[in-house]
Amino acid sequence: MITLKSIQEGKEPDQGVGYLQVNQKGGQRCAAADAGLRPAKSRKNLTIKTGAQALKGVVENQRAIGVSSATDGGAQIVRARNEVILSAGSIGTPQLLMLSGSRFWEKGIGNDQDLVGRYAVSHPVLAVAGTKPKNEERWIQEFDFPSLMSRTYDTEQYQQNGKIFLMKFAGLPNVDIAKHMIAGKSRSQIDDIVTGPRQVQLSAFMEETGQYANRFSLGEGTTRFGLPRTKIDFTLPPDFQERANKNLDLMEAVIRQMGYTVDKKTDRKIGDQDGHHTSATCRMGKAACWSSSARGRR
Repeated sequence: MITLKSIQEGKEPDQGVGYLQVNQKGGQRCAAADAGLRPAKSRKNLTIKTGAQALKGVVENQRAIGVSSATDGGAQIVRARNEVILSAGSIGTPQLLMLSGSRFWEKGIGNDQDLVGRYAVSHPVLAVAGTKPKNEERWIQEFDFPSLMSRTYDTEQYQQNGKIFLMKFAGLPNVDIAKHMIAGKSRSQIDDIVTGPRQVQLSAFMEETGQYANRFSLGEGTTRFGLPRTKIDFTLPPDFQERANKNLDLMEAVIRQMGYTVDKKTDRKIGDQDGHHTSATCRMGKAACWSSSARGRR
């Protein structure tokens, strides 16, 4: 039997419709600070410094030995006993790697091939809406995060052409009962509104293909911490529109099978390219499996 516990323990494939592992607690999105840092902040082997900005990794020959950071008291170096972990996101991490040079790594840690920051990908959002004449089940919008999600099309079969992660848009149907009560509508009037036409929307994150020219690099000017500003070079893959339309066709077929009508002119949308889930920016070797320390493979 597939249960939430069996999925959390990694005993079930993360595919199909049902429970998925997401950063939620009490029905709300749970940030890393809430999920990881605050529960552990009392540990004796953990020190949390706020108001500090990492400037670069400190490198001696072939080894990172610490991190240089800026605080209100000025710059300081925190030395590591065992290892240094850079976790500044898909934009900040390649920037720190490029700033962390040495005689051994002139272009930054692991950047022998000038690949750090390249092949940036994001997940454009696709959407298809549909309408039914009646909302007999009295569906209303959900709070923050959708309950219906599917990874049916997030499999190896679909990965070559760009897999998609389907979800029900939480904002539809949009029935604001409180608004109608404040407006003085009667119970029967509100009931007519609630059971009137119902619109739902399927949304999807579409996987892009990495492009060599898509990169985050060190730009001109500096931030208030004295760090170079980030230069972003990003263009969509040549086949983006074709793949997006194919996925929209698939989503439309799904929502029509659920009994909804779709207006092809107004109900199908490709969202703005605003960097959803940007990733893949810390590649170091010519091949994905090559280590930055494999010097013979430079």
